[in-house]
Amino acid sequence: MTAVAYDVQIDREAIKEALSLFEFLGGNSADALRVAINKTGPKVRTAASKAIRGEVRLTASYVGDKLSFKRATR
Repeated sequence: MTAVAYDVQIDREAIKEALSLFEFLGGNSADALRVAINKTGPKVRTAASKAIRGEVRLTASYVGDKLSFKRATR
């Protein structure tokens, strides 16, 4: 089994913008976080599927069946 490495870059401007939004929302930050998770989850799932299929020869449907995303709720 081979090790997989990821390179993550931090976008400081995006973090400042997100913090500003959370401060503006105040008590609704839990709702904002839930919305953010639910909005980005499917995009992350798709990106992960493409990355996996780029490393190993698997069909999109096979990888898609194995990846799951559970939506955030209140």
